[in-house]
Amino acid sequence: MSLQRKSVSRSILSALLLSTSIIAPAAADDFTWTGGSGNETWNDAGNWINDTPGGTATFPGVGDSVTFNVSATVGGGTATGVVVGNGETLLLSNGQSTTLEGAVSGLVGFETSAPTASRADLGVRGTLTLNNGAELAVNEDARVFIATSGANVINNGTVSFENTGTSTASLGGRYQVDTTNAGLIDFISSGFVFDADVTQDVGGLVRLADGVSTTIIGAIDQTLGGSIQLGENSVLIGASNVTGGSIDMASTGNSFLGGSTLNGVTLTGNGIINNASSITAIDSTVEGILGFGTSAATASRADLGIGGTLTIANGGELAMNEDGRVFVSSSGAGIVNDGTISFQNTGTTTASLGGQFNVGTTNNGLMDFLSSGFLVNTNITQGANGVVRLADGITTSINGTVNQQAGGRVELGTGTVLNGGVTVTDGEVRMASTGESIFRGTFNDVTFTGSGVIENSASATITNGTIEGKIDFGTSAATASRADLGVGGVLSVANGGELALNEDSRVFVASSGANVVNDGTISFRNTGTTKASLGGQYNVSTTNNGLINVVSGVMESNTNVTQGTNGVLRVADGATYQNNGTVNQQAGGRIELGNGSSLTGSTNVVGGDVQMSTVGQ
Repeated sequence: MSLQRKSVSRSILSALLLSTSIIAPAAADDFTWTGGSGNETWNDAGNWINDTPGGTATFPGVGDSVTFNVSATVGGGTATGVVVGNGETLLLSNGQSTTLEGAVSGLVGFETSAPTASRADLGVRGTLTLNNGAELAVNEDARVFIATSGANVINNGTVSFENTGTSTASLGGRYQVDTTNAGLIDFISSGFVFDADVTQDVGGLVRLADGVSTTIIGAIDQTLGGSIQLGENSVLIGASNVTGGSIDMASTGNSFLGGSTLNGVTLTGNGIINNASSITAIDSTVEGILGFGTSAATASRADLGIGGTLTIANGGELAMNEDGRVFVSSSGAGIVNDGTISFQNTGTTTASLGGQFNVGTTNNGLMDFLSSGFLVNTNITQGANGVVRLADGITTSINGTVNQQAGGRVELGTGTVLNGGVTVTDGEVRMASTGESIFRGTFNDVTFTGSGVIENSASATITNGTIEGKIDFGTSAATASRADLGVGGVLSVANGGELALNEDSRVFVASSGANVVNDGTISFRNTGTTKASLGGQYNVSTTNNGLINVVSGVMESNTNVTQGTNGVLRVADGATYQNNGTVNQQAGGRIELGNGSSLTGSTNVVGGDVQMSTVGQ
């Protein structure tokens, strides 16, 4: 090889070596804090020892790790990896910004404001990992922010939020870095803003201590596991979207929620949706008690929107009040109740807007109306054990259909008023056992037990139903009005049952071919309580195997009666039965007329007996 060619080769090799040295990253050095300069300056060589053999850097920078064997307050620099000795604390200086990435062991906190309002800032570059046992202690003047795009925190230890009480400014702690949490995010004090997303890993816990109020602006994803724990009187505001896992609310007292969407979340413990706020629950489950806040100075609601299916588990309760509203937030939403949905006024509101429940419900548990004034605008499907219960003396409006499987029932207490355009299909309507229940609506294939009254100025329609108890009719108050019963199909008055008409009642055909089969009692009597006395009317063809009993007053009947073998039509002393129809009597059927009674109208009696008074006429 010529000397000229050798010279050129050496030049190329030298250039390659030089370029390699230029682009190669500096070797990571390990530093130990001494604080020898007596100040809080990170970038002061007098405060550090470089422990790396051959290390030339005088203070740590990007890629370098730092160790604090003594407690220190310092800031304004950067490092990759921090170790704080057992029992020692690293405080990041107020008024300065420190940038960290890599693994952290030990306790790292923040200095608070002294005479002037200023923050201690921690910028996260890349991934900052809190090891098991490590803690990042955020206070009222701290801020944790994103220093480089894509920065994030992995927490295997603790991120705590606690006011120290030593700040002269209390700017409000802020945390703004997305975090994967397999450890503890612990809100010990109020006033912090968590402006980031949390991805919970197995064992991850976000905890709010008793009485703490915190705003979480980001989402909390608990698909892989983890939970949120809310203490007594704690307030979780925001948390725009919580997915999966559980929210474990207070075991004594209540926790408070507002402004969140819960997707596939299980709620345990006792919680309340903040008034003037809203929660949306999508395919979630209530295993504890979820209630509603009431209005304070201004009229406002606590809202629960339902998407997908909300399940009230056995032992769980959705507790409605006078300012609560449950509504459909997305098409097809519904509730499956295996526990309790209660409706009760708290008496704590300044507005009392009237509780509203507007979501279709499959009820296998108890829907319990404990107070008046609630409005249900939806359909209810009752399972075999489903009960809709109205307590004594309350008034509730149901504008929808109650479809009941065998075993499902509507229970009406003494003095209860069931209003609205309700349609009840199948099952039982169990009315008062003492006193009477008051009702209106449409009833298909329903069995009535207990004692009930069809309201005056109102109407009930019974199609293919059975009366095993007693149905009475209200009388006119200030104005002349009737209580109406329309009959469709076959209405059966069972043995022991009674249909009790009065001077303002009317029984009429609601659909062609309707008729009554009476194996019990159809009675008529003047109550003396009416303001109008319109005259009772009975206009439905009847097969009578029991007793039609005109006890007092005048009963007008514009229909035909077919008397069975044991059928009795009795007109008591002094009463009048005005019949414009035919009474067809089998052998054994009879008409009994008391002393001073009258059988009038264009009556045509065929067969059987007419037994007249043995005294008088």
